[in-house]
Amino acid sequence: ASAYEIYRNTANDPASAVKLNPDSTMSPFDDTTVTTSVPYYYWLKAKNESGSSGFSACDMGYASSSGADTRWLPAVADFDGDALADPAVFQATTGKWRVKLSSAGYYLFTTDAGFLGTTNNTGLAADLDGDAKADPAAYDAATGYWSVRLTTAGYYRLNNVIMFGGPAFAPLAADLDGDAKADPAVYETSTADWVIKLSSAGYNEIPLANFMGGSGWTALAADFDGDAKADPAVYQTSSGIWVVKLSTVNYALEAAISFGSATYVTAAGDFDGDRLADPAIYNPV
Repeated sequence: ASAYEIYRNTANDPASAVKLNPDSTMSPFDDTTVTTSVPYYYWLKAKNESGSSGFSACDMGYASSSGADTRWLPAVADFDGDALADPAVFQATTGKWRVKLSSAGYYLFTTDAGFLGTTNNTGLAADLDGDAKADPAAYDAATGYWSVRLTTAGYYRLNNVIMFGGPAFAPLAADLDGDAKADPAVYETSTADWVIKLSSAGYNEIPLANFMGGSGWTALAADFDGDAKADPAVYQTSSGIWVVKLSTVNYALEAAISFGSATYVTAAGDFDGDRLADPAIYNPV
């Protein structure tokens, strides 16, 4: 190829996509002619003196007005202690949370700005104190600091509870050892390394080198097999493939399902109260 034709659309349909000018002769290409917060879909055609190829596979992206991620991202957990997962979302730019509590007929509960988390934070929720109610938490990717609002402390805000992780890591929290307390963990996407702090082991760091995942995969953990221990899992955003290591089969690798696509993120939880986690996906754009 001597150049690449770039096509763009606001719908996932190459037939009605518009060609951007001029053609690109180098990578990367920055599209600076977009409307902020609008998702765009892109396709390429390779071009040389003989003509142009067919359309490539689709990819998508969007521009934020501030450079920070303004999306609402999921943090599903049982916030009200009724053994049903409650859908929840978190916005890092404001620190606001929105939760639909199952015990209140999924009525929308919204916090004030600054409740927990700021720009560059990841919101997550898990029962860290063992009272059967999820505790909202925030992870600062720049520093590796975790902050939390514990239900047993009246949701008092505890800042920088632990320093665990850093810029290369993504956080997760789930009860991996079956003691009814969620265990903090971090996952490095480039190496598939996991590090876990088990509550039953005094929260000492347990490294798991090249455990599962890798570049292009995101990590999660939920009790998919009903033994009260969360099962480590990864989700490939480009394909929607889920892979799970089940604790009931000694963490043997189990391919789960194809469920999702490039625009979705995961939000697994026990939505139906049968003590088995249900795979879920959420489209933030």
